[in-house]
Amino acid sequence: ERSGLVSQVVDDKEVLGEALRIAGNIAKRSKPVIQAAREAVNFAQQSALSDGLDYEKQRFYGTC
Repeated sequence: ERSGLVSQVVDDKEVLGEALRIAGNIAKRSKPVIQAAREAVNFAQQSALSDGLDYEKQRFYGTC
């Protein structure tokens, strides 16, 4: 949670319903923004933290 990766904790019984709710919210977003988010996550997994953050800034400033 400290690093900002966890924004919510739910009971085991609520996981599927909450995941579907979040997925529905994501699906309502524009496709270019979703694609940029996916690319940023994929890049971050293969990069140093500072490089990942720089890449994320570049991608998201281009979507506004």
